[in-house]
Amino acid sequence: ALAVDPPPRHVISGGRDGQVIAWKEGGQRVGTPQMLQDCFVVSLDIDPRTRTVLVGGAPRKNSNGRNHVAAFDVTAAGLKLEGVLQMPEDTKTLSTIRALPHSGGFVTGRQTLTDTYPLDFWNLGSGSASFQNLKPAITFQGHTGQATCAAPYPGEPQMLLSGGRDGQVLLWDQRAGPQGPVGSFRSDASNKVTCMEVSGSTVIAGGLNKQVCQWDLRMASSQQPVHPRRLVVVDDSVILKMSVGPSGLSQVAVSTFTALYLMDFSTDGNPSIEKGVVAGTPLDGKPADAFYHDIKWEPDLGLLYAAGLSGTIDVYSL
Repeated sequence: ALAVDPPPRHVISGGRDGQVIAWKEGGQRVGTPQMLQDCFVVSLDIDPRTRTVLVGGAPRKNSNGRNHVAAFDVTAAGLKLEGVLQMPEDTKTLSTIRALPHSGGFVTGRQTLTDTYPLDFWNLGSGSASFQNLKPAITFQGHTGQATCAAPYPGEPQMLLSGGRDGQVLLWDQRAGPQGPVGSFRSDASNKVTCMEVSGSTVIAGGLNKQVCQWDLRMASSQQPVHPRRLVVVDDSVILKMSVGPSGLSQVAVSTFTALYLMDFSTDGNPSIEKGVVAGTPLDGKPADAFYHDIKWEPDLGLLYAAGLSGTIDVYSL
């Protein structure tokens, strides 16, 4: 998993080895890597206002680890651990984490031991509890499959979106409490959502059915699900990750099992697709990866960071 810190532009990475590492723009490590105890990194994000890195950890098989969120401060000397928040005891798997800067907190998706799929909102602005003693401020229920991604709603601090393996993208409003979603965007049951990006009034989501779905957020309704205004087949493989670039929907990076693409979703017609780059093309002679697990833009420099199976991070420029 990857996150990009605002200036001074550190890149934060987390891997299956449990390491969390801060990198300089040129590829040098900053300080000593942090290690999640008996866990691997399942998801991470950074709050750009506070420069707090939120790392979701899931236990290794046959270990004593627990699902948790670790919070780190980004300093000139590297990452500094601020606290570890254990997930509720009924948690089977922590699936995603997303910072919500304008809401003053973050959201986690998880699967419980009874196979429900709640989204928990954690309020960092209450000031009444240390990080490790936080309790969910709101628990949203509505997904019938594991939530795989989440995103803030542009211009609405109290609202957020989540995508799940049930093929839904759901819209939530903290002011409505845990009463269920206030909007639903669907394609079909086979499109288990793997990733989602929001830009302006547009939400795009990729999934296992090899399509990118596009919806208009302004059409959201609590009465009936909204169907996609556009379906795009990128190639004949699963959509893994997407990332909206410096120029918005005209520069959307899309990673599949086959290649890495640059797409333009800014027009009303079919989006243009630049010729794909095979993940891990050996620019420096290193073995090629199969695909990229995560991709993130550094908007000021127009750089795209891509993390793959080999444990390295490739950097692409426009």
